[in-house]
Amino acid sequence: MKYQIKIVLLLLAFLCTACGKKPAAPERVYPVTLGDVTERDVTVFVEAIGNVYSLQTVQVRPQVGGIVEKAYVKQGSYVKSGDPLYKIDPRPYQAALDNAKAVLEKDLATLKYSEIQVQRNTQLASQDFISKLTYEQYQSQVEFNKGQVESDKANVAIAELNLGWTTPLSPIDGKISQYNLDPGNLVVANDTVFLTDIRQITPADIRFNINQADYLRVQNAMQKGNLKFFVLLPQEKTSPREGEIYFVDNHLDTATGTILVKGTVSNEDEKFWPGEFVRVRLELWTLPKAVVVSDEAVKIGQEGAYVYVYHPDTSTVEYRKVDKGYSSEGTVVINKGLKVGEKVIIKGQNNLLPGSKVSIPSQENQQAGK
Repeated sequence: MKYQIKIVLLLLAFLCTACGKKPAAPERVYPVTLGDVTERDVTVFVEAIGNVYSLQTVQVRPQVGGIVEKAYVKQGSYVKSGDPLYKIDPRPYQAALDNAKAVLEKDLATLKYSEIQVQRNTQLASQDFISKLTYEQYQSQVEFNKGQVESDKANVAIAELNLGWTTPLSPIDGKISQYNLDPGNLVVANDTVFLTDIRQITPADIRFNINQADYLRVQNAMQKGNLKFFVLLPQEKTSPREGEIYFVDNHLDTATGTILVKGTVSNEDEKFWPGEFVRVRLELWTLPKAVVVSDEAVKIGQEGAYVYVYHPDTSTVEYRKVDKGYSSEGTVVINKGLKVGEKVIIKGQNNLLPGSKVSIPSQENQQAGK
């Protein structure tokens, strides 16, 4: 019995000794992804969302009233400047023109007769066979008839103009829209309802707005020369098309705090269609030999922008504040705080502290596969 008690006491003493010595906890290692600190020329630009417009849009309104007898073009077709579009019943206007010409011919004959009277009475007036007052009346009649003829010529021109307006012509090259009034309808001169509209398709007119802060940078860039202007369709992000800025508005919109900018791009293939949304990139200037990192590396804390720098000799990270500059295409310019050739953490920073131990899983997997 005593022997058994001794064995139990020895076991208890061993267990107590073992419990007093806790094993050291292994140091935690955080998996991260590295990025390079590189040097390259960086283009500074302003991005905006814009819309495609027609450089010219014309609403075809009737200048004379009457029945629309015919449409010379189909809905949605392309037209050239000078192409006939519609035919409005021309008969009343042809009759008005004929009448105006007849009145002109009559007054021309009257003018000729009054001029003959002056010629015949000139010598008689010089010899006092007729009174001076009578002779002056003959001369006055000539001037009156000349004025009447000029008025008749103006009436003929107006009648010809009205007759010409019975066949509206396209003022621009473009694409015609749908008919608002079909042939057979009665139209009224200068009616609020227009027959159709024509839009110029090429070149495409691009309009976008930039905020006040960006506009100050644009102003500075414009003073140094012309700006490069690129447009991208959402469905074709890799095919930018260069254009030319032709308009900057003279005021900022107080409701939105933005200013309107317009530019044109070539559109012979008609990929840019009026009403579409586009991405606009306005290039301002280039920063030569800028220090850049992935924008994923830069985080914002209470003290401002910072990164974690990787030290390969100890596999640890260093917390470092940086001076963040312009962002460009997934990268950030670092004005101060990093050197070319250093490595920074671009993924896995959330759990890190200064001096944390890290591992690079991708590199370990590559080594294991060799």
